[in-house]
Amino acid sequence: LDKTKDAVLSCWAGYNLAIITSSFDLHAYFKQELLFQKSFSDSCALAATANKIYVGFYSGDIAYFDPVAQTTVVEHCHSGTVTSLSMKNNSLLSSSMDGTVFYRRKIKVADCGILDVKYVRNNKFICSCEDNSIVVFDNESTRSYLGHQSEIKSLSYGKICISSSADGYFGLLFNEHAEAGDGQFSFEM
Repeated sequence: LDKTKDAVLSCWAGYNLAIITSSFDLHAYFKQELLFQKSFSDSCALAATANKIYVGFYSGDIAYFDPVAQTTVVEHCHSGTVTSLSMKNNSLLSSSMDGTVFYRRKIKVADCGILDVKYVRNNKFICSCEDNSIVVFDNESTRSYLGHQSEIKSLSYGKICISSSADGYFGLLFNEHAEAGDGQFSFEM
């Protein structure tokens, strides 16, 4: 992709690729063909589907961009920087430095910034937070797990939550009763 040499964020959605550059330009590709370029100043998070591109901003706003109609709808979902965007069950899931996630509604999860959020099931999420904790939100209640001594750099979930921190440690959050669905977790470093 010779037109996009300074990519900061990217999201692959089938044959479609969305890229945000360091100069806040959104480049959309179909396979290797550049479809369009559009400016989204102060963008910091990105997600894409086959028919929409979602852009998060430092202001807490999220733009829903339709690449075919070239229309943009902006919603104010958070009061702090949007830190992550992803699609789950045809709904956008976002996290923010204001301590909230947005999934069909705004949900207060932590008293500190949320760096990333992963969907577990409806109304249950796992978040990595700026205080180096992992927070499980489950039906309006939260539980925090401490273990990392430095910033959590990555978070993944697939029946086991795996986190890694800047100092080279991995954390594993096991759901001890996954079949029962009661949400009991244990954390190991």
